[in-house]
Parts: sequence; structure tokens; C-alpha cells
Amino acid sequence: MDIPGAEKFALAFDGKSAFSKNPGHCASLLRMGFGAKSGEGAKLHVLEAAYLAERGKAEIADAKGKRLDAKALLSKSVKGAARLSDQYVIFKAFRMGGQVVRFSSGSPALWRVYARGVGREQDRPSILVNVVDSKWKATLSSLDTALQTARLMRLELAIGFVKDGKPSIIKLNRIQIEA
Repeated sequence: MDIPGAEKFALAFDGKSAFSKNPGHCASLLRMGFGAKSGEGAKLHVLEAAYLAERGKAEIADAKGKRLDAKALLSKSVKGAARLSDQYVIFKAFRMGGQVVRFSSGSPALWRVYARGVGREQDRPSILVNVVDSKWKATLSSLDTALQTARLMRLELAIGFVKDGKPSIIKLNRIQIEA
């Protein structure tokens, strides 16, 4: 999905997140489902900033003023480049499909995904995605914990991972058996 408008957003990257203090840019970013209000501006997750850079909608500079493209942004992030590159593939698939992704602060691997065309202030998310790496092994306790978390949030659970360079999403449900 294309990002509407011709404006380019100027963002500053601090190693963890990207920021904009331009009020007009902040309003546009938030309206499109990117970032969150933070102090005087908008704070974007590194994956959001990389997506905007790749789509040609953001110019991102580090603390020294050096311009960063999406690949450089992901590799310079302190959150771990190998894991971020896989997460980026999944994030990009959701955003290209027109869905808004919100990241959980407590667990960066849990994402709240909103239905296409729905902003985060308009409705509640539809899916909780647990993003795992390719070496992840499912156990009954890990699945049960993830399902309980999703149930507490009244959301469906999906497991997101990258296989052969392509995003894969598996939706899980718990079935109640009546005795």
C-alpha cells in the first residue's frame, strides 16, 4: 500500500527510535498510524522508520547528521540487527496490506495489529502477533502463555516468523471441548 502525500518526513535516529518534532509531520505520521506521541513530537519504532525510509517518505539522520537508509537503520539499531531484519519482513507485509501495527512496550515480540483502514484510536486491534525467530521451538507452556495473553486482551493469537525470506503467519485458536 502506498503512503499518501508527497511530503517527506525528517526524522532523527538515536540508536533506538526515530523522532520528529515538526508538528505538521507529527500529525501526518500519527494519522497514518505511525509512531506515538512523545513529549513535543512523535516517536517511531525503528521498524516504522525503516519502512518510511524504504518507501522514500522519510529522510533519517543519526546523531552525527549522517543520512541512513532502511538497511543502515536496521543494522545501527541497538535492538539487534539480525532479529530486526526478520521482524522488518513481517512488519512490511502488514503495512503493505494496509494494516496498522502497534508494538508492546513490555514485550517487543508482541504486536497488536489493527484491521485494514482502522486507526489505533478508532477501534481495538484484531490480532496479537507473537513474532519469533526461525530457531524458535514451540512448547505447550509457551503456546499456553501466549494464548492466555491474547485471551486477556480479547484478541486472536498469531505466530509470525520468516521462512525462506518470506513472512509467515500462523493463527492459533483454543477450542473449548464440552464434557
